Amino acid sequence: MDREKLFSWFVKCERQFGLETFQITVPTLHPGVVINDPNNLEYVFKNEGMFAKGDFVKQRSWDLFGNGIINADGELWKAQRKAGTHFLNTSNLRVLTDVALPRYLNRTVEHLKAQVKNANIVDLQLVFHEITSLLMGKMAYDMEMHADDDFTVAFDYASGAITARFQNPLWFITEKFTGSRFRKCLAVIRKFGRDITMMMGTD
Repeated sequence: MDREKLFSWFVKCERQFGLETFQITVPTLHPGVVINDPNNLEYVFKNEGMFAKGDFVKQRSWDLFGNGIINADGELWKAQRKAGTHFLNTSNLRVLTDVALPRYLNRTVEHLKAQVKNANIVDLQLVFHEITSLLMGKMAYDMEMHADDDFTVAFDYASGAITARFQNPLWFITEKFTGSRFRKCLAVIRKFGRDITMMMGTD
């Protein structure tokens, strides 16, 4: 089923079962676990090194995430989480919440007022995506990024394609015929990564 329908189904399950953690089984795919309880979810996030991703996850997400924290297990995951925790310290988060976010929100409100004045229809999902892109760009790279930048568009598409692999047991075959855009997006993402690395190396 489409990702959007799948997410709606997860919401339906949460309404039906409450905070129960449950397993779903789909023919030809590995069993999956759906966690709705915030306490259980927090435990997994804090102790993710205990939960090995396994080949099923790594084979599907490697092209985009490599050895990053999403694919890492054990000591490698702990090292990356420690680095991320150091990066997301109180002072950095305060800059985001007290400086960057108000600035981006004010800019967005002015944009929305102009659209209302001109009786234009606004897609709020795109508006929220833009704010998220701005915040992530500021937090991760200290640069201004937008939802329609080449990197952001490429990453959004590639992450969706990676997610689709988990619903398609024959992804490694079908992508040979339908994966052209995905491969182009990966090239854009990798070039962005190389450029960022070179910029940091010259600072």
